[in-house]
Amino acid sequence: MTGRQTLACFIALFALAVIPVVSVSVPPLFDYPNHIGRMAILAARGTDPVLSRFYGIRWGVLPNLG
Repeated sequence: MTGRQTLACFIALFALAVIPVVSVSVPPLFDYPNHIGRMAILAARGTDPVLSRFYGIRWGVLPNLG
């Protein structure tokens, strides 16, 4: 494949992947605020005394909870 063919293939596949997101008025991101909150807690680990009081980070392997 040439560079142009690779770029055309990438653009076509990207457009195909974006169709479900842009075809609805409100994207189904119900748990997005939870993910943002979790990332804020992980980013502030050990530096915020209030968050450290309520949240502890314990890394480990978890089974599939779904």
